[in-house]
Amino acid sequence: MNKRQRSVLFVAATVMILMLIFPPFQIKFPTGFIMNLGYGFLFDPPQYSGNSGTVNAGLLLAEMLVSFLVGVMLTFALKDKKEDKTKV
Repeated sequence: MNKRQRSVLFVAATVMILMLIFPPFQIKFPTGFIMNLGYGFLFDPPQYSGNSGTVNAGLLLAEMLVSFLVGVMLTFALKDKKEDKTKV
């Protein structure tokens, strides 16, 4: 693993940790209406009309999956192009 690959993995891990610390929130009303409340600190969720928002787990999972896939693709794209010319 070269230095560029390590940097990509470090940045991807940092982004994913920040996504977990500041997740997307939503609030569900009794009528079935769902309102997005944006992003907020995990331990201080946004409020709407005195009700605390809940983490939008589906959106958070999608964000995490995309970030992971981009990190993996960049890691493979930055792979050294050395060929092993030893014959076995």
